[in-house]
Amino acid sequence: ILEMTESIQEQVFGSMNKQQIQALQTVESSGNHLLELINDILDVAKIEAGQIELKYTPVVISDLCQSSLAFIRQKAIQKRIQIEVEIPPLSSEILVDERRIRQVLINLLNNAVKFTPQGGQVTLAVNTQEDQVNAESDAWLQFSITDTGIGISPEKISKLFQPFVQIDSALNRKYTGTGLGLALAKRIVELHGGSI
Repeated sequence: ILEMTESIQEQVFGSMNKQQIQALQTVESSGNHLLELINDILDVAKIEAGQIELKYTPVVISDLCQSSLAFIRQKAIQKRIQIEVEIPPLSSEILVDERRIRQVLINLLNNAVKFTPQGGQVTLAVNTQEDQVNAESDAWLQFSITDTGIGISPEKISKLFQPFVQIDSALNRKYTGTGLGLALAKRIVELHGGSI
């Protein structure tokens, strides 16, 4: 569907008017959304079944952050949301499954932009934290995403990381989503031995 839509938009099969192109852009956007949904469902199912294998490689921290921010930058610009990045000089590389950790960061950054009103701010910060349980252990690397968005009431926080659960379940919901993103992020971070 996506390939055919792209070909038609490029007018491979003949010229089109503005309304037809706009309709195809809607089809393409819907197709991409459906593809993301299917991939999220498959990822959650694989993790639950213990069928995901992480592919660890050395990753430059600043590159990981910048490539993740690239996915949400356009949406932030459209909403006039200021993006701040705070990455102090750290050891330059970490050993992670780059694709999966980028997936976590993009998911969290997407949520921050989605739930932040126009003119707000989203910050991605990276720092080290001492291990609070085992003093002899190495420090943790902490990725922190903060925003000036709507926030979450304390009584709803326990629902955050459950698959298919959305905090705003009203029929007239303002925000779209599948309720899978945070559940998937939590499982990927835990597979890496971390916490969210």
